[in-house]
Amino acid sequence: MDIIIEKMKCNKCGEEKTPNKFPKRKADKRCNSCVNEYKRAYYSANKEEINRRCRELSPSRRKQKAIYNSRYYNSHKEESHKTSRRYVLKNTYGMSEDDRDNLINKQEGRCAICKKFAELVIDHDHSTQKVRGMLCRKCNLAIGHFEDDITYMASAIKYLSRHLS
Repeated sequence: MDIIIEKMKCNKCGEEKTPNKFPKRKADKRCNSCVNEYKRAYYSANKEEINRRCRELSPSRRKQKAIYNSRYYNSHKEESHKTSRRYVLKNTYGMSEDDRDNLINKQEGRCAICKKFAELVIDHDHSTQKVRGMLCRKCNLAIGHFEDDITYMASAIKYLSRHLS
């Protein structure tokens, strides 16, 4: 028994091709190659107008998009947070999650300054972006308030030493 494969004729190029070479929409009688050729030509001729329309969303479409984005974010919150954390680690500090975990393990899960167990954040030099270690939020904020300046920190130590009870 022979298998008969139905062929369709493209209205543009006139070639006979199997149905999988045509768009799923049956209304279009052009083959995929001709449809793609048309789309490329149309985009090339109308590139600026297409891009302008994409940038200028109508107020109702902007509202629809905001609602969609909000729903998507709320239903994918954990995934979004993980992706965001990975992006910041890679692009700000040039490190992976494994690099960060290794740094935490190297410090035995403790803050590099106060040695307390706490949620640790990355401490880095703001001028070079070089990672110095992992600190608890309080110690990281303290260093930030002292603008990473050792003389300010030394002055604070002298001040506290004079006023010990």
